[in-house]
Amino acid sequence: SNVTILDNSFFENDLSVSYFYLDGAEGVTSQNGELVFTENTTESTYINSLRRADVLTDIGVDNCIGGRIVFRLTSLAPGAKFGISFGLERAYSRPQAANSTFIYLENAAGAYRICVDIFDDNADARHAAQENISLDVTAAELILTFSADIYGGLTVTLGGTEIYRDPQAGCAPGGYVGFACTGTAVAAVSEASVSSLSYDSPENTGDIVADF
Repeated sequence: SNVTILDNSFFENDLSVSYFYLDGAEGVTSQNGELVFTENTTESTYINSLRRADVLTDIGVDNCIGGRIVFRLTSLAPGAKFGISFGLERAYSRPQAANSTFIYLENAAGAYRICVDIFDDNADARHAAQENISLDVTAAELILTFSADIYGGLTVTLGGTEIYRDPQAGCAPGGYVGFACTGTAVAAVSEASVSSLSYDSPENTGDIVADF
């Protein structure tokens, strides 16, 4: 069955501990039905969903997690990153943790680029993709999609353009998902749809006889 990891309903009203781990969410709020990163964000701001993606290796399901995020970026401090992480081991795991993947926009001396970092079990990053963005990202609505399978394959698009595809990317798709920045970021997520699959196995029993 389909499992909703994250969607708009999570931030339609005030942010709730029923949906998010909030201890790292300094400067993040819900405004007008959007998830908003304000000028009060720091280099360690993050907010993770409390639902996780499972890797169903035993029943022949190849897909693991997929997402579509619509957001606006108003400003991003030089050298800072803003994006989405998945494959986090714990709900409280910070972005760029061991075995996670971080897909983000970066302000590189005033030029914006989209990047994909894949972290190994020592939390060392492999810079898997980097592509400069020619449009004015502070004046556009941006649509980011990603999908990862149980074999570690990963595909990422921005604005409908594929910026990364590797069936042997080596990412670890199972785990928690969240948004993060590594410096002051002013951004608003207007739409979010991240989902996974689960398998609910009924208990198998033999014949049961009751004699009254």
